[in-house]
Amino acid sequence: MQNFGHRDFLLYFLLSYYFIAYDYGVRVLLIWLIENAYFSLVELPYNYLAYRRLLPFPYQTNFSQRATDYEFVVVEMLKHYFKYSQGQPAWSVFFDGRSFELLNKIRRWRECNDGLGDTAIENICINQGLSCHATWIYTRSRVISKAHDILIFYIHGGNGFGVGSGHLYNEYLSILLINLLEQGFSNPGILVPIFLNKIEKYPSQISQLMKDYQYLLKKRNEDTHIVLMSDSTGSTLAISMLLNMNHPSNGFTQDQLMTKPDAAIFISPITKLFHSPPTNTPNPSDYLTQSTIHKWAANYIDKSIMGTPQISFLDASTIKDCQVWRNSMPQKGVVISYGDEECIKEDIEGFIELLTQSGVKLKVDKQIAQVHNWSILGFYTERLIDHREASLQIYSGILSRMFLWNTPAYVNGDSKEPTNIITIDEEYT
Repeated sequence: MQNFGHRDFLLYFLLSYYFIAYDYGVRVLLIWLIENAYFSLVELPYNYLAYRRLLPFPYQTNFSQRATDYEFVVVEMLKHYFKYSQGQPAWSVFFDGRSFELLNKIRRWRECNDGLGDTAIENICINQGLSCHATWIYTRSRVISKAHDILIFYIHGGNGFGVGSGHLYNEYLSILLINLLEQGFSNPGILVPIFLNKIEKYPSQISQLMKDYQYLLKKRNEDTHIVLMSDSTGSTLAISMLLNMNHPSNGFTQDQLMTKPDAAIFISPITKLFHSPPTNTPNPSDYLTQSTIHKWAANYIDKSIMGTPQISFLDASTIKDCQVWRNSMPQKGVVISYGDEECIKEDIEGFIELLTQSGVKLKVDKQIAQVHNWSILGFYTERLIDHREASLQIYSGILSRMFLWNTPAYVNGDSKEPTNIITIDEEYT
């Protein structure tokens, strides 16, 4: 698949404007356009010219020096979005998934699935028995003939906890599937939960994740490797899910402890929900602020559990017991990937230190001159294929090192030899 270009970004905004008008009326769309006209016509061009073109290169931030023009502009737009989107329903359309789902289908049709092989995306909606609401990504030619040797449970981030849409990740995860095949796995599959009620508070999102995870476990066999993968607020939910598996709370029962993931990949995990006091001081590079995280947490966590032991299942920074972390984390290892210009860099590095002290098998992937959720941001904004798919090569390569020798299909010669394995140890700056 080709990189995202001008026409893709234009199409995304046109689709979003259409859904705003469809949901809230043309009048609301016109008001929204007028309210944001100053940013679109004055502030955004000014920031681009002043800090990207006119400011001498040595005085620019490391992020600005490395980023493409697309990436710089998208980060400026995200700063504006997170600053003004709270409590404004029309803004939610940009991350509710419909635009990304249609855009992904159009790109697949336009480019005849170039580079994606026979990967398929299927929406699963099961309301009875073992209920599941998720997106299932797989390869058509292998799903029947071969057993799954690796299954990924991907919890996405977004504008809050369980807010946003997994459709933003459809193309990204489809290419991850291809990368896993190139690394020697014979039949990978990826399940992305779809959060139905985005205004529910804890523990409703964890309860749904547990049900979706149990559905994924039904697809495994004794040789299947299970990987928990997540980004941003999705990583917060993933860590909370692991803690609940180790020590059930809020009605979670022992039958949900049957199988923990074999490994986990946390991308830009938000490990501290409350900062005292939260600062809204903008990072010169990053679009995320502590104040935004505080608002997300306030919307997600009921006031009744603030200050109680239950808060430890939500806020990783409150747990200092090494034994808890040693028992909760996957046995095969944990990968933490983040950018060195994130506003929450110190929180992530504190979490890394805690896991290291706990004896958790840990791989740290610190990306130079990158901001929050660098992997997804770069996928949509990088101009070179190698840079666009750098994170996918890194993650798939690490997983092949973790599991491949214990995968029967690889040992028996039913899958190809790994490729691009050396890129794990290269620096993408």
